[in-house]
Amino acid sequence: MSASYPLLVAVTGAAEARLVAAVESQPELAVVRRCVDLAEVLALAATGRAAAALVSLDLRRLDRDAVARLRADRVAVVAVVTEAQQPRAQALGITCLLYTSDAAD
Repeated sequence: MSASYPLLVAVTGAAEARLVAAVESQPELAVVRRCVDLAEVLALAATGRAAAALVSLDLRRLDRDAVARLRADRVAVVAVVTEAQQPRAQALGITCLLYTSDAAD
């Protein structure tokens, strides 16, 4: 049986391992792929295999165009952020935020 909500994860730093473990502990969620860069996220999003992408704001080349491409592929974008990073996420057009105390600045 497939998960009801498949996710791509492109999170850097210490938050990544904890985030993946937390996601995998939820039976209704599944990590489709732990992506190393934005190109991999965009390529997999285009296949329709993911419902959402969890991303760090320091992901290289993450910009408004990349966020728009993900949305065009019907992939929700969730930024893993600290409170201080919220304005940058909003500037990129990302409104779904997952707060952590140790996201990369």
